[in-house]
Amino acid sequence: MHKWQFILLPFSWMFWVIVFIRNSLFEFGILRSYQIPIPSITVGNLRVGGTGKTPMTIYLCQLLQNHYKTAVISRGYGRKTKGFRIVTAADSPILSGDEPLLIRQNLNSNSTVAVCENRKEGFSQLQKQEPSLEAVVFDDAFQHRKIKSGLSLLLTEFDRPYWDDHLLPAGRLREPSESASRADILIITKSPANLDENQKNTFISHTRFSSENVFFSSIIYSGLFAKFHSISFIKKVVLITGIDNPLPLQRELEKNAEVKAVTFPDHYSFTALDLTHIHDIFGTFASDETAIVTTSKDFVRLQQADVNHQMKNFPWYVMEIELQLDKQEIFNQRILNYVRGI
Repeated sequence: MHKWQFILLPFSWMFWVIVFIRNSLFEFGILRSYQIPIPSITVGNLRVGGTGKTPMTIYLCQLLQNHYKTAVISRGYGRKTKGFRIVTAADSPILSGDEPLLIRQNLNSNSTVAVCENRKEGFSQLQKQEPSLEAVVFDDAFQHRKIKSGLSLLLTEFDRPYWDDHLLPAGRLREPSESASRADILIITKSPANLDENQKNTFISHTRFSSENVFFSSIIYSGLFAKFHSISFIKKVVLITGIDNPLPLQRELEKNAEVKAVTFPDHYSFTALDLTHIHDIFGTFASDETAIVTTSKDFVRLQQADVNHQMKNFPWYVMEIELQLDKQEIFNQRILNYVRGI
């Protein structure tokens, strides 16, 4: 633990008291949770920042939408609007948030994506507009105790597990690690793809979950996709990110190219001036073998900033990813069985 964390520990203890009182009020029924009346799944985490919730939400909805009328309800972090809103493919991050827009772009017409700060109000509004709704996924709602879903998925990163962290502000946890017991399934995200069973069991031993309720997921980089025009060979990359942890992507790109990383804060709202700066950096390479690479989530926000339509003149690429789960068939069947009511 760093010295500055020791200094902040008393504030973390105060935060623990506040969280403990709040959770106790729900546990003893003084504050009530609204039981979602249809099959519902919560995707969440204990830690502030990215743990892979958006890829998991997309994965769940893509699994469900082929069988059921499905919806996602998200807060819509970073949007400038308030209240309930149905997200459309024509929306912008300002209207709906970058993550809900990315989710919308990855689902078919049998899925609805909505944003609302109040998840209970969001579900109520959604049911009025979608009376045939059969399943709902609540994105980033583990701390939203005012609703109670039927199945709770807790995500934690392999390299930054919740049991090795501290409560805010000394650490990054929004709740103490004991709160993980509210979850039905624990998913260890961004795991190495080649973990053996002994390594998995050692990792699981740090949790309070049985092995059948723990799944390991990995991010598979499925390739670079040109958004405007492509180049024949990529030897250098200007990497543009506004995500919580860009290092895994940077390391992946460094396997085949020289990388200059330009990082922005998580959920950063890019401006036209930022784009000009990025293109100026790209210009310093003066090479036909240089590409500008970003993530799908960042590209949504970058396009919003492209008011002068500069991006089409440059070799912008997006690194697409896929979610890979160990025991994938078991996981899929468990999700489908739950929604079926088996």
